[in-house]
This record gives sequence, structure tokens and C-alpha cells, in this order.
Amino acid sequence: MRIIAGIRHRFLCHRSVLCILFMLAVLPIVMPCVAQGASQEMNRVMQERSRVENNLRDLKKQLSEYQLKLSKTTKDEASSIKALNNIRSQILVYERLIRENQSYLNTLDRQIESLGKELDVNRQNYGRVSSDFSKLAVAAYKRGGNRDAETVLSSGSMNEVLVRARYMGFMSKSVRYKVNDLQQTAEQIQSTQANLQESYRQKEAAMKVQQAQLSDFASKKKEKETVLNTIKQDKTTYTSKITEVRRKQRELQSRIESLIMAQQVIIQKEQERARLAALARQRARQARLAETRRQQAKVAAVQRQARIAESQRLARLAEMQRQAKVAEAQRQARLAEIKRLTAERQRQESAATKARLEKRLVQLRRELREQPTDIRMPVVSQREPLAVQAPPSVQDTPETRVPETVRTPVREEPLQEPVVDIEESQIERVSANFDTSVGRLPWPVKGVVVRRFGTSRDKDLNIVTTSNGIDISVPSNTPVRTVSGGKVAQIAYLPTFGNVVIIRHPKSYLTVYANLSRVSVAKGEVIRSGQTLGTSGTMPEGGSVVHFEVWKGKVKQNPERWLR
Repeated sequence: MRIIAGIRHRFLCHRSVLCILFMLAVLPIVMPCVAQGASQEMNRVMQERSRVENNLRDLKKQLSEYQLKLSKTTKDEASSIKALNNIRSQILVYERLIRENQSYLNTLDRQIESLGKELDVNRQNYGRVSSDFSKLAVAAYKRGGNRDAETVLSSGSMNEVLVRARYMGFMSKSVRYKVNDLQQTAEQIQSTQANLQESYRQKEAAMKVQQAQLSDFASKKKEKETVLNTIKQDKTTYTSKITEVRRKQRELQSRIESLIMAQQVIIQKEQERARLAALARQRARQARLAETRRQQAKVAAVQRQARIAESQRLARLAEMQRQAKVAEAQRQARLAEIKRLTAERQRQESAATKARLEKRLVQLRRELREQPTDIRMPVVSQREPLAVQAPPSVQDTPETRVPETVRTPVREEPLQEPVVDIEESQIERVSANFDTSVGRLPWPVKGVVVRRFGTSRDKDLNIVTTSNGIDISVPSNTPVRTVSGGKVAQIAYLPTFGNVVIIRHPKSYLTVYANLSRVSVAKGEVIRSGQTLGTSGTMPEGGSVVHFEVWKGKVKQNPERWLR
């Protein structure tokens, strides 16, 4: 009974240890799957946070440029329309900055939530590993320190000794792994707690920044009202300034429009040249086709006369064959008569009969000599066609000779040829189709739209202005990129509007990029989508603005319809 109890105790002990080892082996597989979902969510949060931080950095840089320009203005300039535009741009940037900062706070909230979940998972993992390790330690303690040697020595065979030794080695290795897992999990808990505390600190700092931005936003509104009241106090000066602003705006718009119209004239001339070239090619093709038909008609006439001559030759040949057959028949008849008479002469003994027969024989021999000897029937080969010679009227002369390429049937080509502009087809290979790209094109720069397309009424100054495009506020020296591939049609410079680059696209579309401080492309160059045209330039009222327009033919379009 004691032996049976010992065997049973050993079996239960080994089974418990095997169960623990199985749990220890499966747990490292299950734990990463639980943590993987939290890790993916954390990666998405960190990417969103990085994007928002970049936007906040650009917006703060824009504000600092506007404020720097405003701080350097004199008293007279501080109450000018330029200063008012500067403050207005700052207000728009502040609005965008507040929205982006709120998005940053939301991102921090999601990050804190993800870190909290990660901390809970790490704590649960630590609890599981600690519990499993304690069970493993208790099982090892119950087995005793000398049981390993006893277990090996009590084996019944060498194979069992090796199996038990391997089992004990696996168990000790599992213990070491669990110790390492405990240490790593503890380190992860400490790291997650540190990140969580840092996120809380960043959120607190972001909330303070948000409050300061809201305060600055309110103060900028008050500053705008102050400048506006100062401008409106002097009616004469106010009216002259408004008139000057309108004049400059109209002048700038008209100069860009003149560039657009000049470019459209060039496009129309190129299309007209392409149309005339296509028409000339069409006429040349028609002339070649007419000449081909004339040559084919001439060849047909020659062949028809040759067929007539061949039929006449065959008729004469048939008549000659018939006459030859008749002559041959007559000859054979005479030869037969000669043989008959010769035989009859030999049979006749009478001299008179011999004389008469001799006379007849001489007469037949004379007739035979007088008949033509070449009366053989013409032989016509059935394998090769008879050589046909055209009549003298259709002999092969330099005037009637037809080239070999004309003698074969010619497939008639369509008379109407589509107008293909080589310049246009070259641009189509690199440009987007604007008719189907509404809402799909990238922005030339990432910034704040401070002036929109079309006619707008300024409530503060009580003036109506028209913009052929949009103005995008960005940090100075920001790279300006093409929204689509095309050809650089024009590069010009306008005072207070900087360098202007016009890109030509298929179907008479043009895009305009203005207020560039530096241009990195050349006129006539074919460029790809997203290629850098230059960098943004500064404005007289401060800050940096990129002006962007879209035209179809001579009709201006709202650029924001095409931008995603």
C-alpha cells in the first residue's frame, strides 16, 4: 500500500508540475496577443499626435512672423490697413491654432486612455506571472532539493534517465524564464507609469497654452477694433486708403489676368497650328489615295487588254492545232494509200498495170514531198502560264509602269483625322485630368486660407473685393509644390505679388502660383505632380502668403473645389 501511495503521489506531483509547465509555455503566446491591440492603437495615436504637433509648430511660426512685423511698424503704420490685414491674418491663424490645440488635447486624452489600458494589461500580466511562479516554486519545494537525484537514480532504464533529466532541465529553464518575465513586466509597468505621468503633464501644459491662446485671440480682436476705429476717424484718409487698396487689388488681378489671357492666346494658336497641320496631313493623304486609285485603274486597263490579247492568242493557237490535225490526217491517209498501192504493184504482173501503178505512186510521192513536213501539234504547258504581251498601246513604258506597292490592294484610310496636338499629348502624360479630379488634388502648401475665391464684402471696411483665387498663409520660405503635373508656361514678376508661375495642363486648364520668393523651375519645363516650384515670399503687411488660382480657358475657377 505504501508503494502504491508513493507511486500515486509521484504521479499527482508530476501531473501538477506538467500542468504548471504547460501554462507557463502557453502564457507567453497569449500575452503578446492581448498587448498587440493596445500597441496598434498607441501607434495610431502617436501618428496623429505627430501630425498635430507639426501643424501647431507651423501655426506658431506664422504667428511669430506676423507679430514680429507688427512690432516693427511705426505709429502711422500701426493704424494703417496693412496693420489691419496683419491682425486679421493673425486672428484667422489663432482660430486654426485653437482648433489644432483642441485636437492635440483630444489626442493626449486618447493617449492617456491607451496608456491606462496598457498599464492595466501589464499589471494583469504581472499578476499572472507572479501566481504561476509561486505555484512553480511551491511544486519545486514539495519535491525537495534531493528529489532530482532520487528521480534520476530510480529510473528503470537509460532512456528513462535521459527523459527525466531533460524534463528537470526544462523545468529549471522555465523557472529562469519566469524570473526574466517578472523583471521585464515590472520594467514595462514602470515605463508605462512614467509615460502616463508625462502625458498628464503635457495635457496640463497644453490646457494652459489653450487658455493663453484664447486670451491672445480675444486681445487680437480688441486690437483689430482699435485699429479699425482709428482708421475710420479720419474720413478723408480712410476714403483715400480704401480707394488705394481697391486700385492695387484691381491692378494685381488685372496683371495676372493679362498673363492668363496671353497664355490662352498662345494655346489657341498652338491648337490652330495643330488643326492646320492635321488638315494638311489629311489633304496629303487624300491626294495619295487619289493617286493610288488612278494607278490602280491604269493597271486594271492594262490587265484587261492583256486578257483580250491572251484570249485572241489562244483562239489562233486552237485554229492552228485544228489545221495541224487535218493535215496530219491527210498525210496519214496518203501514207496508207502508198502502202496499199505498193503492195498492189507487187501483186500485179501486168506491165500496164505496173506502169499505171508506178505513175500513181510517183504522183503520191510528189504530193507527199510538196506537203509541209513540220505539221506537229503545238504542245501547251499546263504548269506555267503563257507569256502575255500587251498590245503596243499598253506596253510597259515609263509613263504606264506602276510601282509594285501600287499593284497590291490598298486599304482606304478614314478621311477625317482627329486633331492631335503634340504639345497637348506630352502634357497629358504627366498631368491629372482636371475634369475628373475635383476634390482629389493635393494642396500647394499646408496653411490657413486667409482669403477665399470670389466676391466678398468686408464688413469692417465696407468694401467689396474680388479674388480670382485663394490666399494661403504659411511660414516664410515654405516649399510650394504643384497640385498636378504639366508644363511651365510662364514665369513673371509682379511688384508686391512676387514671382508668378503659370502651369499649363490639358483641356486649356491653367494653375497659377503667386508670391514666390524663389523659383526653382524654368519656362518650358515639363514637371510632375508634387514637384517644388519655389518657396513662399513675405507680404508687405507681414507674414507669408501663397496665392493660388485655377483657370479653364478664360474662365476663373474656385481652386478649393479641386483640393482635398
